[in-house]
Amino acid sequence: MRNCVVKTDENSYEKKSDSLVTGIVYFEFDEHQFPEKNWSDFVIVLLGWWLTAVAKIHSNRSDAEHLEFMDGPFYIELNRIDEENVSIACFERDVSKPEYLMEFSASELFDQILDASRAALICCSKNNWDDDDIRALARDVDSFASY
Repeated sequence: MRNCVVKTDENSYEKKSDSLVTGIVYFEFDEHQFPEKNWSDFVIVLLGWWLTAVAKIHSNRSDAEHLEFMDGPFYIELNRIDEENVSIACFERDVSKPEYLMEFSASELFDQILDASRAALICCSKNNWDDDDIRALARDVDSFASY
């Protein structure tokens, strides 16, 4: 099985007044980064979306999900292959051929996103940041931790 890591950098996180938390968040598949190395986006919102999507596959409530990025035309398409694995296809919108394609363990992908979410929440807590998205991610982490 190949390698898939959700990369974040809590030192890059910023929250300006009432805005959303931004920071580095991207996927690393073996030696390939998607959308690119050190991609900056709305990290708390993305982790919440991704955690919910992957939990649906991991708990057998869905066979296909999209992991969207907010900045830029990028998304990842997940499709269940069997009980344990998903195909991961990385796309730029309006391009029919995936930029990258691989198979990976659904449970390991879920764990990667759950771990990144926990680390992001710790960073938010240390910085005394609080908003609806942070609270929603915290609820999701608590509810999905038993999966």
